[in-house]
Amino acid sequence: MANNLAARADDLATMLSRENGKLLRETTWEVALAVDWLRYSAASALTQVAGRAAEPTPGLYFQSAPEAAGVAGIISPWNSPIVLTVRAIGPALGAGCTVVVKLPGQTALTNALLGEVVEETTSVPSAVVSPLTEAGNEVAPLLVSSPAVDVVSYTGSTEVGRAIAAAAAPTVKRLSLELGGKTPLIVFDDADIDSLLPLLVGACTLMNGQFCVTGSRVLVHRAVADEVRAKLSASLQSVQVGPANDPASQLGPLIDKAAVERVDKLVEEATSYAKVLVRGGPLEDPALEAGAFYRPSLLEIEELNAPLVQQEVFGPVQTFEVFDDEADAIRRANATEYGLAASVFTRNDLPLVRPDMVVARSGDASPPTSGPCRDRSWAGAARCSGIGGNYPGLMTRTKNSEHSGKAKGPTNRRGLVESEIYEHATRLFAEKGFASTTLQDIADALGVTRPAVYYYFKTKEAILARLVGEITQTSAADVHEIADRSDLAPAERLRRMTRLNVSRIAAQAARFRLLVKSESELPEEISHAHREARREVLSAFVRVVQDGIRSADFRPIDARTGALGVIGLCNWVAWWYHEGDDTDAVADTLAEMAVASLRRADERLPRERGTDGAIALLREDIDHLEQLLADQRKGG
Repeated sequence: MANNLAARADDLATMLSRENGKLLRETTWEVALAVDWLRYSAASALTQVAGRAAEPTPGLYFQSAPEAAGVAGIISPWNSPIVLTVRAIGPALGAGCTVVVKLPGQTALTNALLGEVVEETTSVPSAVVSPLTEAGNEVAPLLVSSPAVDVVSYTGSTEVGRAIAAAAAPTVKRLSLELGGKTPLIVFDDADIDSLLPLLVGACTLMNGQFCVTGSRVLVHRAVADEVRAKLSASLQSVQVGPANDPASQLGPLIDKAAVERVDKLVEEATSYAKVLVRGGPLEDPALEAGAFYRPSLLEIEELNAPLVQQEVFGPVQTFEVFDDEADAIRRANATEYGLAASVFTRNDLPLVRPDMVVARSGDASPPTSGPCRDRSWAGAARCSGIGGNYPGLMTRTKNSEHSGKAKGPTNRRGLVESEIYEHATRLFAEKGFASTTLQDIADALGVTRPAVYYYFKTKEAILARLVGEITQTSAADVHEIADRSDLAPAERLRRMTRLNVSRIAAQAARFRLLVKSESELPEEISHAHREARREVLSAFVRVVQDGIRSADFRPIDARTGALGVIGLCNWVAWWYHEGDDTDAVADTLAEMAVASLRRADERLPRERGTDGAIALLREDIDHLEQLLADQRKGG
């Protein structure tokens, strides 16, 4: 899916820019980030395998392992519908969930392209991901209230988030709510003003101010307030407003003209209690009058309970607030109900704003970025900015089990992942040869990153070592276990050993052939283990043949030659067995053939075991010979 999304990146970025007004460079960044999210989710599904086991009393084991939470309902916003949809889809698919995505009507054409990407991903079965576009509000309430939906992910306003939490309560749904924010940008008196100004402006204009972490509050130390006020006002007034596809544009249009009216009304109302530093407003350019363009505004406010301080505007509007010291800055920064993000500009140690806020620090060399997003971190939130941002944890639940006896191996999920890597690796070894295959080749075949494969197998030699262990070392241990059975006659032991070997080789004929072909390429350590295991297999068969000769079950032949003949009979199966053949019938037939090739004819079996039985047979042979000689003399 990540590859398909990358292949359609230009189409998606262009369409999204046309529909929601974000600058083309911003939508291009969004698509690239979405690709990274998918790849990271795929790698996480392979590597982040949680689970634990305990033995509270001898022989009694408790095991917990993650499993899919069920059906995930995703409600995506119009401001970043690609990345915010993918950010939830990736972990959901990685956990094994099916997904229903409700996409916004404002970006219908972008949604259609995203749906094509999903449809083109043939590795995802049909209807596992079901995207749909709705301009109204019928699907979202259904996803939230339906008992058939186990998890809901919503990104949007705090007001709607509260309604979703209430509607989900009767079914006690798992929720991820990424809601609104009033991000404070805190400028201390030691900050480099000229370096941070572009960041303050960018924090206001990024995504046209329609971003949950828009830097909507500028908090400035009184000692530098005059300088920042003047320079920030001038910078915002000079912002180039224009079409989203124009490289010269710094601020594109809002989502629609209704948004322009809403934002302008909030700013106009604020003029009654705030000092207007920059009075933006609807763009009055005749060439752009058909668009929803809005020039940035900056208003200085003293009272913390002012609506423009407390409410999320979702537009290019900033408040300017002055603080006296660190304690005052902390008080003002935490004066809203939100707790999504913050930035601090200082050369000294960072003050404590809130432990759960995203805090960036600027120095001479590395100023903070506005709205940092990474595929390796999950958006956290405090208070009314949301809950449950850890998507991998959200999409899985813990299954507990109890059993007695021997401890079980790794969790099923890990075992399945290892097996898939193993399958692709052995296929590549067979096609390209072991020496010509790299871990990157294996990762490419799986569609994951090399580190994801590395988590399970540090080297390709480790995969080959598993192959040797599976083919020869396991066989050696198992045939010795049967050979040691003193309660079984030699013929029965040989029958069971042969049947076991034939069944195992038939089940993995391609791998067996691969190992035989790769013997000359095996690293010395693995080659030594392989040779030792083969010797162990041979010694077990020789020992059983010798026991059969001693008990007179088998003909008096060279035991090693007889054992090699039986082993060869087993090994040859790898070259003629075909998938679909009756494995049990093949194993039974060859096991009987192996015993018959060594055993005396049925009528010649001794009545007694050991040397007495063998001597009795010799006497019968001598008697038979004497009778033949007597008949010959009579005939002569």
